[in-house]
Amino acid sequence: MNTKAQRRRGRKNSFNSKLAFSLLATKRRGFTLLELMVVVAIIVILAGIILPNYAKRVDRARMVRAEADISALETAIAMYANDMGTYFGDVNGDISPVETGLVQGPPQSDPVYSKWNGPYVKGISKDPWGEDYRFFGRNPAVTSQAQLETNLQSEYGSITNLPPLRYYIFSKGKNRKTGTGYNQDDINNWDVNKTWESLY
Repeated sequence: MNTKAQRRRGRKNSFNSKLAFSLLATKRRGFTLLELMVVVAIIVILAGIILPNYAKRVDRARMVRAEADISALETAIAMYANDMGTYFGDVNGDISPVETGLVQGPPQSDPVYSKWNGPYVKGISKDPWGEDYRFFGRNPAVTSQAQLETNLQSEYGSITNLPPLRYYIFSKGKNRKTGTGYNQDDINNWDVNKTWESLY
């Protein structure tokens, strides 16, 4: 009797052990190669959708900042001219607010020191792409308007219907280049239509 009962219990225990092992093996089973490929494909598709839009939004934000910087520089130059009674002299190339007098005024020994009420601008050293802002200005007693426009276009490239301004400011934009063939995305203070915005 006892032997039969023991055999039944043995078979039952053996069955329970096999069932437990089967359940444990099922729990430990990892992803199949097909499942992993599906997950990777979904991630790649999402990245392809999200990343270009993200990059476009970043460039758009940088463009807006460059426009604001140029506007701030224009305001600072106007305030400087109002206080000093004149614009600073001929400047061609990189704009340095310190050197032009927008941040740092003339020495105290200079007769015009008392007129300077700066700094007129702060926090602007380079454009959002890490490049120097380009600045072309003139001293009317030395440089003609025609010469100023020639100086500008020698770097920027040909400009149609360029308005006669006392100074011109621009950023090279996201391609970090200027000149004919490269200046379409340049952000400047003379194009009232802001044609560069369609490229951002």
